[in-house]
Amino acid sequence: MGFQDIELDISKNIRIIEQQKCEIVISAGNLLKSLSVGNGNVAIDNALESLTDIVLFSYILGKRLGLSITEIENKLDKKLRLGALNSDNSNIVASDIKEIIEYRMLQKNKKRV
Repeated sequence: MGFQDIELDISKNIRIIEQQKCEIVISAGNLLKSLSVGNGNVAIDNALESLTDIVLFSYILGKRLGLSITEIENKLDKKLRLGALNSDNSNIVASDIKEIIEYRMLQKNKKRV
C-alpha cells in the first residue's frame, strides 16, 4: 500500500467518522422531536426508529475509531453492572438497568446453545 493509498484511506475513514457523528446527532434530534409530538403510534414508531439508528451509528462510529463490537459490548456490560450498583440511581432506573442486564444475559446464553 503506497503513501497515497494510506492517505486516501485515512481521509475516507475521517469522512465516515464525521458522517456517523452527524447521523447520531440527527437521530437524537429526531428522537426528541418524536417525543415532543405525543404518544401516538407514529410517535412511538419514530422514537423506535431513532433509538435503533443511534445504536447502529454508534457501533459503526466505534468501529471506525478502532473499537471492536466486543469491546463496546464489554464496556456496556461493565457500565450496566456499575449502574446496577450505583446508589444514586432511582429505584425505577435501577430496575430498568437490571432488566437490561437480564435481557443481555439471556441473549448471550442463547448464542452459546
